[in-house]
Amino acid sequence: MDHRKSYFIQCLTTLLILFLITAAAAQEEMNNVSLEAACSGSQIEITIELDVQYDLPEGWVGWVVERVPVGICLPTEAICPVTDFPVGAATYTLYDTPDLPDYQHNYRIKGVDADGGRHYMSLPQWPPGWYSHDYIGCGTAPAGRGTISSEPGWTISVVNCPDMCWIESWFLSGDTWILDDLVDTGIVVDLYGTIDANFEGPYIIVESFEIVDDCNAVAADETTWGAVKSMYR
Repeated sequence: MDHRKSYFIQCLTTLLILFLITAAAAQEEMNNVSLEAACSGSQIEITIELDVQYDLPEGWVGWVVERVPVGICLPTEAICPVTDFPVGAATYTLYDTPDLPDYQHNYRIKGVDADGGRHYMSLPQWPPGWYSHDYIGCGTAPAGRGTISSEPGWTISVVNCPDMCWIESWFLSGDTWILDDLVDTGIVVDLYGTIDANFEGPYIIVESFEIVDDCNAVAADETTWGAVKSMYR
C-alpha cells in the first residue's frame, strides 16, 4: 500500500512539473510590455520594456506613449513619434517635460494602426486584460478631490468632484485613518499621495489631505488629524 501511495505521489509530482514547464514555455511565447515612470529633475523618465514573441494585430505599425494630466480636463497627448515594434526584447527610455509640472500624470503605451488609431494591448497578443501604464506626480498638485465615502465597506473611497477629470479610484489605501471623521460628511478635501495602477485598478495611496470650501475652491492650510477632531468637539 505504501509503495502504491509513493508511486501515486511521484506521478502527481511529475505531472505538476510538466504543467509548470509548459506554462513557463507558453509565457515565454507571449508578448510582454511594461511601462514605469519616475521623476528625474524637471523631467519625467519613462522606461518601456517590450518583448514581442507573437504576431501582432494586422495593420499595427508601431507603438506610442500617451500622457494625460490628472484633475484637469485636457486632451491626451503623444509624447513620442510612432515607433516600430522590436523583434524580440528591447528596452526604451523616454524623457518628457509636462506643460503642467505640478500635476500628476498618467503615462500609457498603445499600439498604433495604419490609420493612426490607438489600441490597448490586449488578448490574444498580450497577457489577459493587460495594458501597461503608470501614474507619476513630481509637483504639489493633489492626487484627488472630492468627498469621502464609506464605500466599498472594507475601506473608504473618494467621490470625485464632477467635471474635473480626476481618476475613477474605487478605493483609498495608505493613511486612510486620517480621514475617518470626514466619512459621509459631504466635506470636500484634496487628497495628497501617490496613485497606483496595478491589477486592482487605479487607487490613491493617501499621505495627507486638505479641506477645501467646495469642488472648485483653492485648498486651505493643510489640516492635521488633531484639527479635524477639534471640529467635532
